[in-house]
Amino acid sequence: MHRAPAVSFPVVRSGGHAQVLAVIWLAGTAAIGLLHLTQSVPVYQSVICLLVSMVCGWVGWMGWWRAGTGRLQWDGQHWAWSGFTEGDPCSVAMHLDFQSLVLISVTTAQGQRQWLWLQSAVDGAHWSALRRALVAPDAPDAPGSNGEGIQPRTGLLDL
Repeated sequence: MHRAPAVSFPVVRSGGHAQVLAVIWLAGTAAIGLLHLTQSVPVYQSVICLLVSMVCGWVGWMGWWRAGTGRLQWDGQHWAWSGFTEGDPCSVAMHLDFQSLVLISVTTAQGQRQWLWLQSAVDGAHWSALRRALVAPDAPDAPGSNGEGIQPRTGLLDL
């Protein structure tokens, strides 16, 4: 099997990530409002639920704001992420794939992990090459690989 070609892809704060957070927060807030309107729930409980919802929305927004930005590179043998020490090889695992938006984790050999949302709108010309590199088996000597070129999977999110 041929290895995926080398590719370098810019990573920015993802609009898709922000949209996912907004939809989840709006759904939760709407459920609280619906509960308050249809059930005889004391006002203080609804206020507490809305405050919790606001805190969760703020935490989500802060996570989006602090999301990693930089450059993800595949040289044909190893992955490199500009957010880690320069030249430090790392492994990449795809966790969610929405075709034009993917969630990946980048992990160093020391176990340092960064979650990244990648979107095709950032660099459409290199998106196909990036996706090929993401789904292709890693190099056998890449950190986190099992020596057969395929990363072991422990669960849906590999936490």
